[in-house]
Order: sequence, then C-alpha cells, then structure tokens
Amino acid sequence: MAPLEESKERATAACTAQNAAPAAPGGPGLPTEDCPTDGEISGGAERTKQPRSMLDDVVDRIVALYRSAGRALRAADPVDWAAGLTMPQLRVLFFLGRAGPASVGEVAAGVSVAQPSATETLDRLVRAGLVERTVDACDRRVARNALTAAGQDVIDRPWEMRRAVLASALRRASPRERLAIARGLELLNAALQRLEGPPQDVEQEEQPKTGKTHGETKGEEKGSGNP
Repeated sequence: MAPLEESKERATAACTAQNAAPAAPGGPGLPTEDCPTDGEISGGAERTKQPRSMLDDVVDRIVALYRSAGRALRAADPVDWAAGLTMPQLRVLFFLGRAGPASVGEVAAGVSVAQPSATETLDRLVRAGLVERTVDACDRRVARNALTAAGQDVIDRPWEMRRAVLASALRRASPRERLAIARGLELLNAALQRLEGPPQDVEQEEQPKTGKTHGETKGEEKGSGNP
C-alpha cells in the first residue's frame, strides 16, 4: 500500500473509532464533521472560510440597518396593544389585514400551518370579535374570514405609533436625505419583487458601445494623420 493511502486509512480509522466510542461523563464525543478530509490528510492544509464578496458585506450592512431601524420603530409600540393574543393569532390577523377576506385553506397556507390549526385559531378570533365569517358570494359552500373593525384596530395601533416616530425622525432630516431614504426603500422593494421572476445579473460592467474592436481602434489610430 502506498504511504499516502496508508496515511489516509489510518486517519480515517482513528476518526471513526473516536466517533463510535461513548462520550466521557459530562462531555460530548468528537463530532463526525471534525474528521479530516482527503485533501487535509494529503496536504495538511487548514480549513479556511470562503473569501467574502462585496455583496456579502452589503447584505450584512443592510440586515444590520434594517434590524436597527425596526427596533427603533417598535420601541414606541403601545405596551398592551396585543394583550391576550397569542403569536399564532397575531399572525392570522396580520395575514387577513394584508390579504383581505380569506378561506380557512388560504389562511393556513398564508401563515404556514395545518388547516385544523388555522380553523382553531380563527374560531377563537371570531369569539373574541376580531374576525367575522361571511359566505363567499361566488360559492356559498365557502366561508370567508375577514377582520372586524376591532381586529383592524389591533393591527393598526402599533403602526400609528411607528408612523409618528418615523415622521419625527424625517422631520429632522434634510429634504435631500428624505428623498434618499425613500429612494433606497423603493429600490429595495423593487429588488425583492424581482425574486418572483427569473434571476438577473446586474453586476456586469458596462462596456463602451463603439461598434469596433480594440484592434480596429488601435489600427485607425496608427494609420491616421490627424493629431
């Protein structure tokens, strides 16, 4: 057996034995993913992370800014605006606020839960007076669930305070800064909406559209008598 193959076999056998052995009391065993790869055995190279791209840096910056802005806006939310409501109930209320009247199946798909769970949540919201059921005008076998005035007030209340905070902040910004903020959010929304279509690569550098190759341009420069 070649020395390199023998080395690989010994390292793999040792790693397998460590993973198969029971962990010591109070401590975990060696995870399987810590076993060396063939490349590490043969070359002895340490694992290195993939180099970060400019896009990674931009994404991280936008996520950090988004979270910071969200925290600042939510800080003014009324303390008791969702009193007595569970998170699944709030998700259903906000879904109905976005989608309008919806069937149980549409609600279940919209909030990613099983239909029995959506039915139970809707039943509780109906009893609380936050959702009402009506018969579908096109199919009387289908019941539509919609927000009542009280349900709409629940999801509007925090946004009223957030809007006041945003207005106060923009009042202190210059007109140019306000336009830049609005334009940036418009571009972000447009980029997110493009996710529904085919992928587009917009990072290509624009090339000068002269209609001539580089060699043709250099040839004309050499042969021209113009200064």
